[in-house]
Amino acid sequence: RPAPEGGRRPLLPDRESGFIFSFNSCRPYSTGRIEITAPDWRQPPRIDGNYLSDQRDLDDAVVMARLIGQMQDSATIKGLLAAPCETPLSAMSDEAIIDDFRARSGTVFHPCGTCRMGPDAAHAVVDPSLRVHGIDRLRIADASVFPNITSANLNAPTIMLAHKAAQLILAAEAG
Repeated sequence: RPAPEGGRRPLLPDRESGFIFSFNSCRPYSTGRIEITAPDWRQPPRIDGNYLSDQRDLDDAVVMARLIGQMQDSATIKGLLAAPCETPLSAMSDEAIIDDFRARSGTVFHPCGTCRMGPDAAHAVVDPSLRVHGIDRLRIADASVFPNITSANLNAPTIMLAHKAAQLILAAEAG
């Protein structure tokens, strides 16, 4: 039910009992792209998450779904359910699991790597000292420079990166 005028929706019990089994691929192989669409910086970029484009991510989804299916089929879990799952994972083909996963999966949205760090300007935006390749006195110091996503929240590694960036800048200014 909607929140009362100017207030918060009260915490209410769900209409149906249940719980969720899920998994999160912390190190996906699929990579997306972000591209400038116009010379005018006010124009939005083109963002393509390119989710589930790498077969290894789909293979991981099937493996995890099979593990979750084993848990669903366990006597312990079945004893907690008022009714069986409509279509248990153990009864689904790999293709059906992938179709279901594509239809219902989402992202935990920890975007990073759009200005990847690396020594080669052809494959990276910044060098290991966080300097933008080809542009003097410009550095990037945020999660966009991570060459790969971390297997956890991006907050702590980004703070560490900012600290390192400050050290690099101070050292460069000191000569």
